[in-house]
Amino acid sequence: MSIILSWIRKGFKKFKDSFDLIVKGLFICVSAFSGLSVAIMLRILEYRGIYITLAGAFMQLFSMILLYLIFKKNLISEEEKKEETTYK
Repeated sequence: MSIILSWIRKGFKKFKDSFDLIVKGLFICVSAFSGLSVAIMLRILEYRGIYITLAGAFMQLFSMILLYLIFKKNLISEEEKKEETTYK
């Protein structure tokens, strides 16, 4: 019984440690489909095709900019970690 409880405790600790990565991954998935979801929603509301195209394109552009900023921040922090380990 204690083995199961320690395994559960370790699982919760790993989940707690990687929660930030899980949220970033969820945000990436949502932003990847944001343009498509906006286009589908506008199509259901019977907007014209040009409005659907423009709204979907702007949403995808906005998502790509946000993802670029997130990845740029992660890449910079990983490069700093590499430099710290090489100098030690």
